[in-house]
Amino acid sequence: MNIAMAHSRIIWAGGAERFVLEVSRRLAVRHHVTIYTSEYAPDATYSGFAELPIVTIPTWQWATKRLKE
Repeated sequence: MNIAMAHSRIIWAGGAERFVLEVSRRLAVRHHVTIYTSEYAPDATYSGFAELPIVTIPTWQWATKRLKE
């Protein structure tokens, strides 16, 4: 199964980012998980995000973006 996870800004190491990371990791054991975000700062957040596919899309496209998942 293809699963899309979304978080508006992955630019720090907070609770919401940790939640997205941990749920994505667990789902990725059996499914293909892609994380969508508007901003991604790999040096400022959890290093585990680097193990998962991340797609950055502009904020204005959130309402109209069609996902393959």
